[in-house]
Amino acid sequence: MLSQDALIHVTTQEAWDSAGGSGRYFPPGFDAEGFIHCCHRSQLERVLSDHFAAQVEVLLLVLEPSQITADIRYERAANGDDYPHIYGPIQPQAVTQSISAPKVDGEWQLP
Repeated sequence: MLSQDALIHVTTQEAWDSAGGSGRYFPPGFDAEGFIHCCHRSQLERVLSDHFAAQVEVLLLVLEPSQITADIRYERAANGDDYPHIYGPIQPQAVTQSISAPKVDGEWQLP
């Protein structure tokens, strides 16, 4: 089970695999936005419903903040919540868990 303060990046297996052996992960949209969207467990269901509703499965990357070399900034979203944003790549050593989360009968199966 994920702790409420776990730092999570939601992605797809395909996007994560695209990093290959480069040692750096940048999700689609990074070039346009300049940061990597993250959330905490308490924000996860809203992120999934707002941004991943069309997906049938996502990959949750649980991150160790001390292993991220880029700046992590908390910034207010339009919904009024503060979300963590990473202003650089995610290195593989920062990922403590990668958890597949499928949608079954319209409901996300979350740890």
